[in-house]
Amino acid sequence: GFTSMSEGMDPEAVKALAGHCAALMSEEVRRFGGTVSSVMGDAIMALFGAPVAHEDDPERAVRAAMAMRERIAAVEGAPRKLQLHVGINTGETMAGLMGPDEARDYTAMGDTTNTAARLMSAAPSGAIYIGKDTYIATRQAVVARSVDPISAKGKAEPVPVWEVEEVSAVAAERPIGTAPLVGRDAELKELQEVWALVRADRRPALAVL
Repeated sequence: GFTSMSEGMDPEAVKALAGHCAALMSEEVRRFGGTVSSVMGDAIMALFGAPVAHEDDPERAVRAAMAMRERIAAVEGAPRKLQLHVGINTGETMAGLMGPDEARDYTAMGDTTNTAARLMSAAPSGAIYIGKDTYIATRQAVVARSVDPISAKGKAEPVPVWEVEEVSAVAAERPIGTAPLVGRDAELKELQEVWALVRADRRPALAVL
């Protein structure tokens, strides 16, 4: 509803509000290890897994979406409460610097990103829609319910969709040393000797496990 809301606002106020929202969303993307590849008015495109990859990028994307939704809902100064709708999809993409020399940006393209855009368009206000691969990759931490499949341009079959309902709390970091090593006394002693030499000689060493 941002476009219709903007019709009754001063253009400078619209620009300031959109810029503020984009900054808040980008902050959450970065907090969860993602990269904002583009800002399009009242929307952003974010990448998780490129150019920096983590083993839990799909989960990071969902957590970022939840955090963004909360931040946007709390924004003040708009004529009415703002709501976010999000589409998340997981898969292979073609990623890299694209565009003319004067405006080259790191972005991703292909079926995965196109489907994410379709999921976003289909999601009602306040909803986070995820694709099948995202659902499979995050079901240990994310509670999602199946909703009606959507018809996407270029797809022969309707696209399965899940709506995110909640995400488990992030596990507290386990202090180093709380899990004992079993049957590795000799190996641990060897590592400790290497570390002692590093400290004594003030030179780096490489240990291959």
